[in-house]
Amino acid sequence: GLVVRAGEKALLPSEVHVKTAASADLAKHRLTLSGLDVRSSFGTLAVPEAVVNDWTRALATATGRGTLAADLATALKQAGGFSPVAAPAALAGQLAADLAMAPDTAGGISARITAGVTKFVYTPAQGAPFEDPALRLALDAVVEPGGTNLAVKSLSIGSTPVALTGAGRLTDLAGAKHLDT
Repeated sequence: GLVVRAGEKALLPSEVHVKTAASADLAKHRLTLSGLDVRSSFGTLAVPEAVVNDWTRALATATGRGTLAADLATALKQAGGFSPVAAPAALAGQLAADLAMAPDTAGGISARITAGVTKFVYTPAQGAPFEDPALRLALDAVVEPGGTNLAVKSLSIGSTPVALTGAGRLTDLAGAKHLDT
Protein backbone atom coordinates (compact mmCIF):
# COMPACT_ATOMS: atom_id res chain seq x y z
CA GLY A 1 0.00 0.00 0.00
CA LEU A 2 0.85 3.67 -0.17
CA VAL A 3 2.99 5.09 2.64
CA VAL A 4 3.66 8.83 2.99
CA ARG A 5 6.69 9.61 5.17
CA ALA A 6 8.14 12.75 6.71
CA GLY A 7 11.10 11.81 8.89
CA GLU A 8 9.86 9.22 11.38
CA LYS A 9 6.18 10.04 10.76
CA ALA A 10 4.10 7.92 8.37
CA LEU A 11 0.60 8.04 6.92
CA LEU A 12 -0.69 4.55 6.18
CA PRO A 13 -4.05 4.55 4.39
CA SER A 14 -5.33 1.02 3.91
CA GLU A 15 -6.61 1.84 0.42
CA VAL A 16 -5.86 4.64 -2.10
CA HIS A 17 -7.22 5.26 -5.61
CA VAL A 18 -5.94 8.17 -7.73
CA LYS A 19 -7.50 9.31 -11.00
CA THR A 20 -6.34 12.29 -13.06
CA ALA A 21 -5.29 13.48 -16.49
CA ALA A 22 -1.97 15.28 -16.85
CA SER A 23 -0.21 17.36 -19.44
CA ALA A 24 3.35 18.66 -19.35
CA ASP A 25 5.28 21.37 -21.14
CA LEU A 26 8.86 20.10 -20.93
CA ALA A 27 10.40 23.35 -22.18
CA LYS A 28 8.63 25.48 -19.54
CA HIS A 29 8.73 22.84 -16.78
CA ARG A 30 4.94 23.20 -16.46
CA LEU A 31 2.61 20.43 -15.27
CA THR A 32 -1.19 20.56 -15.37
CA LEU A 33 -3.38 18.02 -13.59
CA SER A 34 -7.04 17.94 -14.60
CA GLY A 35 -9.74 16.21 -12.62
CA LEU A 36 -7.49 14.99 -9.81
CA ASP A 37 -9.58 12.62 -7.70
CA VAL A 38 -7.99 10.84 -4.72
CA ARG A 39 -10.12 8.37 -2.77
CA SER A 40 -8.67 6.67 0.28
CA SER A 41 -9.89 4.49 3.10
CA PHE A 42 -10.63 7.61 5.17
CA GLY A 43 -11.71 10.31 2.72
CA THR A 44 -11.66 11.99 -0.66
CA LEU A 45 -9.80 14.88 -2.27
CA ALA A 46 -11.15 16.42 -5.48
CA VAL A 47 -9.15 19.04 -7.40
CA PRO A 48 -10.70 20.14 -10.72
CA GLU A 49 -7.39 21.59 -11.91
CA ALA A 50 -3.95 22.08 -10.39
CA VAL A 51 -1.02 23.73 -12.16
CA VAL A 52 2.67 23.70 -11.31
CA ASN A 53 4.08 26.55 -13.41
CA ASP A 54 7.72 25.52 -12.84
CA TRP A 55 8.36 22.06 -11.40
CA THR A 56 11.91 23.03 -10.45
CA ARG A 57 10.17 25.24 -7.83
CA ALA A 58 7.01 23.15 -7.46
CA LEU A 59 5.49 24.46 -4.22
CA ALA A 60 6.39 28.09 -4.93
CA THR A 61 4.61 27.99 -8.33
CA ALA A 62 1.64 25.68 -7.69
CA THR A 63 -1.96 26.81 -7.92
CA GLY A 64 -5.12 24.87 -7.30
CA ARG A 65 -8.48 24.62 -5.59
CA GLY A 66 -10.20 21.59 -4.24
CA THR A 67 -12.46 19.94 -1.72
CA LEU A 68 -11.61 17.44 0.98
CA ALA A 69 -13.97 15.13 2.86
CA ALA A 70 -12.80 12.78 5.59
CA ASP A 71 -13.89 10.75 8.57
CA LEU A 72 -11.61 12.11 11.33
CA ALA A 73 -11.57 8.99 13.51
CA THR A 74 -10.56 6.73 10.61
CA ALA A 75 -8.07 9.25 9.23
CA LEU A 76 -6.32 9.74 12.57
CA LYS A 77 -6.07 6.00 13.21
CA GLN A 78 -4.14 5.73 9.93
CA ALA A 79 -2.21 8.99 10.40
CA GLY A 80 0.50 7.53 12.62
CA GLY A 81 2.82 10.30 13.78
CA PHE A 82 0.87 12.94 11.84
CA SER A 83 -2.05 12.84 14.30
CA PRO A 84 -2.50 16.10 16.25
CA VAL A 85 -3.57 14.16 19.36
CA ALA A 86 -1.71 11.41 21.17
CA ALA A 87 -3.48 8.19 22.15
CA PRO A 88 -5.52 7.55 24.17
CA ALA A 89 -7.06 10.96 23.32
CA ALA A 90 -9.17 10.90 20.16
CA LEU A 91 -10.97 13.09 17.63
CA ALA A 92 -14.07 12.11 15.65
CA GLY A 93 -16.45 13.75 13.18
CA GLN A 94 -17.04 14.30 9.49
CA LEU A 95 -14.70 16.88 7.91
CA ALA A 96 -15.65 18.87 4.80
CA ALA A 97 -13.18 21.49 3.56
CA ASP A 98 -12.57 23.85 0.67
CA LEU A 99 -8.87 24.35 -0.08
CA ALA A 100 -6.99 26.85 -2.25
CA MET A 101 -3.31 27.58 -2.80
CA ALA A 102 -1.39 29.95 -5.04
CA PRO A 103 1.99 31.68 -5.15
CA ASP A 104 2.20 34.75 -2.91
CA THR A 105 3.53 38.03 -4.29
CA ALA A 106 6.49 37.89 -1.85
CA GLY A 107 7.57 34.44 -3.07
CA GLY A 108 5.74 32.32 -0.53
CA ILE A 109 2.66 30.13 -0.81
CA SER A 110 -0.78 31.54 -0.06
CA ALA A 111 -3.21 29.01 1.40
CA ARG A 112 -6.89 29.31 2.27
CA ILE A 113 -8.89 26.67 4.09
CA THR A 114 -12.54 26.82 5.03
CA ALA A 115 -13.68 23.74 6.89
CA GLY A 116 -16.48 22.35 8.94
CA VAL A 117 -16.70 19.25 11.11
CA THR A 118 -20.13 17.84 11.81
CA LYS A 119 -20.68 15.62 14.83
CA PHE A 120 -17.30 16.71 16.24
CA VAL A 121 -16.10 14.89 19.38
CA TYR A 122 -12.80 15.37 21.23
CA THR A 123 -12.23 12.67 23.83
CA PRO A 124 -9.31 13.54 26.13
CA ALA A 125 -7.21 10.91 27.86
CA GLN A 126 -9.00 11.87 31.09
CA GLY A 127 -12.19 13.79 31.67
CA ALA A 128 -15.40 14.31 29.78
CA PRO A 129 -15.54 14.47 25.98
CA PHE A 130 -16.23 17.78 24.21
CA GLU A 131 -18.95 17.48 21.57
CA ASP A 132 -20.10 20.03 19.01
CA PRO A 133 -22.63 19.47 16.24
CA ALA A 134 -20.92 21.86 13.80
CA LEU A 135 -17.34 23.04 14.41
CA ARG A 136 -16.08 25.65 11.88
CA LEU A 137 -12.59 26.80 10.88
CA ALA A 138 -11.33 29.39 8.39
CA LEU A 139 -7.63 30.04 7.75
CA ASP A 140 -5.95 32.49 5.40
CA ALA A 141 -2.17 32.14 5.66
CA VAL A 142 1.12 32.39 3.78
CA VAL A 143 3.99 29.95 4.08
CA GLU A 144 6.87 32.39 3.78
CA PRO A 145 9.79 31.83 1.37
CA GLY A 146 12.03 29.09 2.72
CA GLY A 147 9.08 27.26 4.27
CA THR A 148 10.08 27.79 7.92
CA ASN A 149 7.57 30.51 8.88
CA LEU A 150 3.78 30.74 8.57
CA ALA A 151 2.15 34.18 8.49
CA VAL A 152 -1.48 33.81 9.57
CA LYS A 153 -3.49 36.64 8.00
CA SER A 154 -6.66 35.45 9.69
CA LEU A 155 -7.82 32.44 11.65
CA SER A 156 -11.29 31.87 12.99
CA ILE A 157 -12.63 28.90 14.88
CA GLY A 158 -16.29 28.67 15.73
CA SER A 159 -18.16 26.20 17.86
CA THR A 160 -21.40 26.18 19.81
CA PRO A 161 -19.86 27.42 23.10
CA VAL A 162 -17.12 29.71 21.80
CA ALA A 163 -15.74 31.57 18.77
CA LEU A 164 -12.11 32.63 18.37
CA THR A 165 -10.41 34.88 15.83
CA GLY A 166 -6.78 35.80 15.47
CA ALA A 167 -3.75 36.50 13.36
CA GLY A 168 -0.03 36.11 13.90
CA ARG A 169 3.11 34.38 12.76
CA LEU A 170 4.45 30.89 13.49
CA THR A 171 8.21 30.72 13.19
CA ASP A 172 10.60 27.80 13.05
CA LEU A 173 8.00 25.35 11.70
CA ALA A 174 10.58 22.57 11.50
CA GLY A 175 11.76 23.02 15.08
CA ALA A 176 10.44 24.60 18.27
CA LYS A 177 7.39 26.45 16.85
CA HIS A 178 7.16 29.98 18.20
CA LEU A 179 3.94 31.99 17.94
CA ASP A 180 4.14 35.76 17.54
CA THR A 181 0.79 37.59 17.68
